[in-house]
Amino acid sequence: MNQVIAPEHPDVNAKTVASKRPRDVETPHRPGLPVAIIRSIEQRDYDKACDQLRTCPSSPLVAEALSVCLMRSGRVEEALNLLRTLVLNSSSTTLRPEATDSMLVNLATALMLKGIPSGAMETLSDVQDCNHPAAIQLRNAISNWCAGLSWWRRWDWKLNRIDPPNAIVPIDFEPGELTFALPVVEPFPV
Repeated sequence: MNQVIAPEHPDVNAKTVASKRPRDVETPHRPGLPVAIIRSIEQRDYDKACDQLRTCPSSPLVAEALSVCLMRSGRVEEALNLLRTLVLNSSSTTLRPEATDSMLVNLATALMLKGIPSGAMETLSDVQDCNHPAAIQLRNAISNWCAGLSWWRRWDWKLNRIDPPNAIVPIDFEPGELTFALPVVEPFPV
């Protein structure tokens, strides 16, 4: 159990490996999260995944995964606050240069779930990849929602981007996009 699993990886040393089970060690072959967290997400146990993610060292990957799990467990406000700090500069509403398309899509998703579809559309306009699958899903969901508005509300939405009160956009997909593949890699042999 005290063997070094990935000695060539700079973030894994013998002391770290000795304190963890082999399958929980991050290596270059893993997406950067312990397998236990990936399994919780795969099993749709998002509350457990949130608790596990909060114990991980801070990184953009962890923050984004946590925000997705928060959205999927119904804690949209908490996810929105986390994503704002991840995507926006602290003293303004400008985007951080390191904000990725998936981060923007997750922020747009949180805004939409919060009842701010105009903010979601504004955020989606900053996505670089116009064929981003999750961005297309969100735009389609908002478009379908807009088609169901009354003539006056739809007109106000199209011209002024004014959100109607209680703007709930129905979706038929899980909210949020994870930036890593979910299939779990088998643990390293001991």
